Amino acid sequence: MPLYLFSSIALGLWLTAKTGLGRREEAVVTLLFGCVLIFALFHSVTQLDYDWCYRLPILPHLIVIAATGFAMLCRKRAHS
Repeated sequence: MPLYLFSSIALGLWLTAKTGLGRREEAVVTLLFGCVLIFALFHSVTQLDYDWCYRLPILPHLIVIAATGFAMLCRKRAHS
């Protein structure tokens, strides 16, 4: 559950452009979000993964996104 929570925090901060990350880090997060989105769109069109049982290929992507979201949240709280 924390994986999805911190991933959604990262997505929210990324969409509002208040990440506090450098250009390289933002590029990596953009690439990871793109991979997860393409994977989800492919499986939604083919209906192969109706219960997310094949999510293992994007799990590392989600872990990195969640860690980035956690770091963004900690950085935001430290500056407040």
